[in-house]
Amino acid sequence: MESENDTSLVMGTTRAHGMLMYFHTGIDEVLLWKNWAPTNVCQFVFSTLAFFVLSVFYEWLKMLRVKLVLRDERKKSEYLAQVGSETALVELREQTYWQRIWNSAHFVQALLNILQIAISYAIMLVVMLYNYWLCLGTCLGAATGYFFFGMTKLSKSFDALP
Repeated sequence: MESENDTSLVMGTTRAHGMLMYFHTGIDEVLLWKNWAPTNVCQFVFSTLAFFVLSVFYEWLKMLRVKLVLRDERKKSEYLAQVGSETALVELREQTYWQRIWNSAHFVQALLNILQIAISYAIMLVVMLYNYWLCLGTCLGAATGYFFFGMTKLSKSFDALP
């Protein structure tokens, strides 16, 4: 029976409460949930790949949110150009706070924001395990995701330049 004060010898170091507070290697980790504890190298590699994919997904999600905002703004601009009058602009400006809040685009953005925050905290917790392999997997996943999806923001900004 284990108690909170038990320590175990792991690779020549003493591990108190199951967590080393410095960068290390090894597969003896509990990942986010008590039941997610790889017991062999294969499980640990697949767990690292899962966090790589989660990091890529996080970068894609950030890009998706930007694209949705740009699409919404483009729709408003097209509507104003199509109507071509000052009354349409006044209508957009005269929306109440509650009309803007309960807008479907804002609701979708709020849900995606919750998902993005949850994923970012999960990634942060994995990195805080101070395992080289998990940190490398998440960092490479974030870099890969940014490589494929991150330039969307910059390319849209450059399109607006004269």
